[in-house]
Formats: sequence, C-alpha cells, structure tokens
Amino acid sequence: MFNKKVIIILSLFFINGCKEDLNSNALIHKQLNDIYRADPLLDFQRDLKNNKLAFKGLHANGLLVPIISECLKKEYKINIIPGTSHMLQSYDQAKLQAIAQVYAEDYNSRMLSYIAEHKLSKCELARTERRELGH
Repeated sequence: MFNKKVIIILSLFFINGCKEDLNSNALIHKQLNDIYRADPLLDFQRDLKNNKLAFKGLHANGLLVPIISECLKKEYKINIIPGTSHMLQSYDQAKLQAIAQVYAEDYNSRMLSYIAEHKLSKCELARTERRELGH
C-alpha cells in the first residue's frame, strides 16, 4: 500500500513537471513569434508618439542593452524583451535571444539618434554609439 502511494505522488510530480514544460515551450514559441514579427522602426515611432523614451534590453548574464552606455542606462528606462534569458534551455530560446539582440540594436540606435538630435541627455554621447540606419 505504501509503495502505491509513493508511486502516485511521484507520478503527480512528474505529470506536473511535464505540464510546466509544455506551458514553458508554448510561451517561448509565442515570444519567439512576437519578436520575429516585431518591427523596430514601427515600434520606435509608436513609442515616440506616446512619449515613451526608453531603450530595449535583454537578460544575458546580467542586463544587456546593446550600444547604450552605462550613463544612458541610468538616465533612461530599460524595457526588457520578454523571454530573453541568460539560461538558454532550448534551440528556440537561443533563436529568441539572437533575434532580440538584433531587434534591440536597431531600436536602440534609433532612440539614441533621437536623443542625441534633440539633446535629451546629460550623458556624453560617443560617436561610436550613434549609428545611422538606412531605413
């Protein structure tokens, strides 16, 4: 009788763990699809229209905010791209991380150019931080 109870309890833990994995995989697929379809130019324009001056960042062994100086990180809000992580447990998570970094670089370049052009920062903006995009 005792062995049956132990087996049932362990089975429930196993089933719950599998359910969490399925939910996690579905969430990663949704986030991957969202970032794949995202357009940094349109998102940047929408954020400007709504007066939301912030940079995009991702989790990657700490906070990664592509092309942005430490000074700007302190001065402006950083919006973390959902699904990014320093612990990649699947190929889909690796794809999400790679696409998120490219997206953040493009978006942040636009925001940085806007901030520099309108002199909206007390930080010294290095020339290497300002990139012109051909869009």
